Amino acid sequence: MMLDRFTPQTDEELRQLYVAMTRAKRNLTIHYNGDYLDTIKVCGLKTFFDSNIYSPPCQLAMQLTHKDVVLDFFLFRQNLIAQLMSEDELIVDGNCCKNLRGQEVVLFSKQFRGKIEEMKQRNYIPKRAKVRFIVYWQKESSDYEIRIVLPEIYFERTTSGQDIAPEC
Repeated sequence: MMLDRFTPQTDEELRQLYVAMTRAKRNLTIHYNGDYLDTIKVCGLKTFFDSNIYSPPCQLAMQLTHKDVVLDFFLFRQNLIAQLMSEDELIVDGNCCKNLRGQEVVLFSKQFRGKIEEMKQRNYIPKRAKVRFIVYWQKESSDYEIRIVLPEIYFERTTSGQDIAPEC
């Protein structure tokens, strides 16, 4: 279990932690950066302290959800989506993803465009993408379902400009 910068302060957060910990069948490994579990005494408990300072990763992957894409955009892209398969490479181009023929197949939502800007502030730029899932979605005012693409976007860490960080 990864508890990065997580310090349970409410009853709900404590409940979530309890549920997560009690799901383990045989073994539980917890990675966290706090001290709120230090008082736990359990037979067979092993604790390790890692004082290493890790640099940010060179690459991050983000799996997009329905909220990260403009769903209505797919209404008139069904013929293009029918030609795609999971794992197909896509080209990230500004606010969209294109197939390898340069045709737009995914349009990022305003919310995800904001995430891209946040990532840029942290020196990560979107470099490539692939089709992760093709799922059916039905608009509330419609009687039929359409295919939508939920891609995975790969961000690479840069230096101050657009160059990839030297240690990557």
